[in-house]
Amino acid sequence: MSPTKLVAKRARKEAAQWLLPPIVQQVVYCLESVEDVLAFLDAVPPDACNEALDTLRTLVENDAYLWPVPSVTDLAKIDASIVSNVLPALHMVQVDIDDALTDFCRRTPLPATTLVRAGVSSDLQYFRLNDGHWISNIDNLGISVKCTSLDTSLLQQTLAACTNLQTLAIEWEDAIDQDHFDKVMAAITASCPRLPNLILGAAKHFTLPRCESLLAWLARPSSRKFELICIDFAPRAATSLAIKMLSSTTLHTLTVSEAHHVLTSCLDPSAPPLPRQLRHLTFGTKKGWRDVASFAGKLAPSAIQRLDLRFGTSLDISSIMAVVPPTVRTLKLDNVGTDFFPALPELQYVRLRRATLANEAIVALTALLATSTSLVRLDLEDATLPEDQLQLIHYALPRWLSRQQHACTARLHVTEANVAMLAAVMIMTRNTQFVHLELCDDDACELVAQRSFVTALGTTSRMRLRLLTALSTEDEVEFEEFARLHHVECARGLFHSPKCTPWMPL
Repeated sequence: MSPTKLVAKRARKEAAQWLLPPIVQQVVYCLESVEDVLAFLDAVPPDACNEALDTLRTLVENDAYLWPVPSVTDLAKIDASIVSNVLPALHMVQVDIDDALTDFCRRTPLPATTLVRAGVSSDLQYFRLNDGHWISNIDNLGISVKCTSLDTSLLQQTLAACTNLQTLAIEWEDAIDQDHFDKVMAAITASCPRLPNLILGAAKHFTLPRCESLLAWLARPSSRKFELICIDFAPRAATSLAIKMLSSTTLHTLTVSEAHHVLTSCLDPSAPPLPRQLRHLTFGTKKGWRDVASFAGKLAPSAIQRLDLRFGTSLDISSIMAVVPPTVRTLKLDNVGTDFFPALPELQYVRLRRATLANEAIVALTALLATSTSLVRLDLEDATLPEDQLQLIHYALPRWLSRQQHACTARLHVTEANVAMLAAVMIMTRNTQFVHLELCDDDACELVAQRSFVTALGTTSRMRLRLLTALSTEDEVEFEEFARLHHVECARGLFHSPKCTPWMPL
């Protein structure tokens, strides 16, 4: 046996002494992509995997959609013994509770370590399966209130049974009155004394006169995340709510979207600054926003890590972009214009929608792409940038994708003018980490163009391609056959590189 193989064998033997299945399981919980899960499980010693992990590996090799959070609807289609084997290896499952799934849950015991993300209608009638940990393990509960009001007494009983609940999201389809809102908040306060994350939303915008019951929840030391979507309050109440949110010493995530009075109060120069511990901030409005300078002043000294700004009409945010703190890791901008793009050393995710960027901002963005080793996600699908600016960005993509030290994703828009350029980007990329490309089009990407992408994919390594376009059944069969001729694997709309050996890093 060669010295190299002896060293590898010795390393595996030493690792086996501490790499026990529970430790391996905890590592798997932290992995988001199927590729990472399979690579990790293949790398660990055989003794480090138990039956649950072996079953997980077999399942996700064939059905990648079962990771990271499989739907119970999909699990119910699998043999019951296999489901029982794999459940301990799943960190979380998604269940939209109805009659059929209620029966499945009753006959399928859930391990205490597997969390549940559940969705349910407003009548809460299906919360009658309080056995096998399915109710007590609910970590994230979404309630959709359709037409009728919530039975607040039943709501309180339901929430009390969810002893591990971390996130509660309630969305009303129709407007509600103040009395009903206060009763819902009272039920939440009584049954979930330590609930950290609360999301309140509505399908149709409405305004309430008072917010005292909501202020009581925000005052709790356990509050960490609050999202308010399409529910507004009268100006005086909105001011009180804004002061309470911005004075919080515990909130790390704040979203205010389509709540004009609340947002205006948050942006008022006399309002408190952004909390120092706040890390994730989303502001969105379809109405005008006159307090750009005020917000820039509040943002500059903050330690925000995720910034999401959305506008109904285009707004020049150059003064905001000039003071974005260097702590920002995620930057999402919708319907904005700017003359400046910040050099953010920790930036990991950029999404631009309906953006108007000056050439200086484009140059700064391409410079960031050429130098960053932390940016792992770029979404320009709906950026609506002109072709000359997109071309500059496309020139920088091969170097960006080739330099990354982690798996990365790019969502790009296809036009007739950039088909050849995007195919060239794929061919020129020499990535050492996994790359996921999503190419989206507005009927410009015909079968000939798609063939050029698959041909280019045939020259790549560790790359996955999704083409978000419609094909006829006949064209789809022909296209998949064309892919196979170029040694490109196709499964569930995803096309995979034929090679498994990574390129040498640049």
